[in-house]
Amino acid sequence: MWNDLDKDGIQDTNEPGIAAVTVRLISFKRYYYFSYHNY
Repeated sequence: MWNDLDKDGIQDTNEPGIAAVTVRLISFKRYYYFSYHNY
């Protein structure tokens, strides 16, 4: 996770990361689960 300052979807060297983020994408109908933790 990062602060996408120029909104291009690509992390550039001047775009800082965001600490203490948890991302979860869950779909029970499609049977996928993704979990990302950045502490």
